[in-house]
Amino acid sequence: MKFGNYLKENLLNPWRIEYIQYDLLKMDLKSRQLDHEWNSQDESNFIQSFTNEKTKVTQFIARYNHQLASRIQYSHHLLKSSTTIQQTPQENQEATEFLHNLDDTLIEIIFDINDFSKFIQLNRLGFAKILKKHKKWTGIDHTQLPGYEYQTIDSGLKINWAASFYAEVSSIRYQCQQHFSSSHQENIMGMDTSIAIPKTIVERKSRKYWILPQHVSEVIATLCMQTHIVKPIEVEKEFDFSMSNVYLDNDYLDTYTDRLGDKKNARAIKCKRYGSLLNNNIYLENETHTTFYSRDISSKHRLNVQISQLNDLCSGSNPTNEEQSNSFSFSEFVLDFNLYSTLKPKIQCDYNRLSFKNHASQEFGLHITLDTNIRFFKKDNQENQPFFSDNSNGVAFPYAVMEVKLSTETKLDDPLLYWLNTFSQKSKLLQEVPGFTKYLQGTFQLYTTNLATNTRLSSPAWADLFKKGFSPSAIHDGLSRSKSLQPLLNGKPYRSAI
Repeated sequence: MKFGNYLKENLLNPWRIEYIQYDLLKMDLKSRQLDHEWNSQDESNFIQSFTNEKTKVTQFIARYNHQLASRIQYSHHLLKSSTTIQQTPQENQEATEFLHNLDDTLIEIIFDINDFSKFIQLNRLGFAKILKKHKKWTGIDHTQLPGYEYQTIDSGLKINWAASFYAEVSSIRYQCQQHFSSSHQENIMGMDTSIAIPKTIVERKSRKYWILPQHVSEVIATLCMQTHIVKPIEVEKEFDFSMSNVYLDNDYLDTYTDRLGDKKNARAIKCKRYGSLLNNNIYLENETHTTFYSRDISSKHRLNVQISQLNDLCSGSNPTNEEQSNSFSFSEFVLDFNLYSTLKPKIQCDYNRLSFKNHASQEFGLHITLDTNIRFFKKDNQENQPFFSDNSNGVAFPYAVMEVKLSTETKLDDPLLYWLNTFSQKSKLLQEVPGFTKYLQGTFQLYTTNLATNTRLSSPAWADLFKKGFSPSAIHDGLSRSKSLQPLLNGKPYRSAI
């Protein structure tokens, strides 16, 4: 499908004039190029038209960004004001109606955030497409030109704020439902908006899915309909979603081989940092895949450590000392210390993570994570190199990754998890990839030379899918609008459950 038609089919009609006028730019570019040889005046006119369109779009983004922030702030103010007043039974009924209406408003805001994200994505794609055609027809490469004319397309077209908006609305919805439960002596949302990181995680099963970048916002919005975004209490900043993993392996990549070969009780060692580089909350994780016939069942142990202890561990010395012996024992944790002394940091993976839970989380062990902006970096193990590095290079993973974690006793077809089963199996927004892990993928992307020359090493089962990619479904269930712009989920009106 030509992009002009794709834009017409996917734009939000009330914002029609605010989108890039792609067809006009394309027609002007083509007519000039066919009429005569492209000259400096043509280039100047195109630059002016391109700049005008980009200015229009970025100004709308700034205005609507401010509008969304104001609506979210006002919703929080309304909720806070309504819960500070002592209520009679009649007033309690009115409060219930108020909470119901407020929740509907928050649902509307979630849909608006998703529409706004799609607006930005469509315009980013439109500007990139028109510059590509400009290069094709004129031979001028905008990336090689200095000056203001062709500065980065992404300037003013950022969507990093979207996760923060979703998190804020999710928090208010959670509080709204908690207040409703409290006023009716119920406890339907037996959870908190923050989660502690346990030292030991019992055996669990998981499913992992790849998500195309253009669908990430819709997936977040859909999850926010049924769950709430939670924050690890170890993360100091309120909206710091960044995380880093450093994966350890030996020079022969035995961990990669064992995991890929589905070896029974295969262990994987990694160090995980929650938050930015300034955050010192670092965990050493020992994950064991306990089932021979399935890579999707595992158990995990965690240990809070310091950077210096990680360096000692990798150098082959036991970092446990008298001061720390009361809280943990490295020798007990690692089980086989000689194994650890052969391990080295091989890959660092940086990403942003959103975590989702709801009232079923405690009963079913339900925990959903969504990782975006995934990048892999090869660790060169140079002396004095920081264990966690602030990297600007590396290789990107082109998809987001959603993981659904459940206790091994839970069946996904349980009635209380019907929404999750429907979403994961029928929405067509997700591509299930059994056995996927970021470490296996990072090794595959960074150590392709090793894989090609070493017959011991093979490619992951999903290698062909990664190389060929997968296309978005032209028709999929998810979020949409009625002709009157009412929120629809899977083609049906979606209203507050309060």
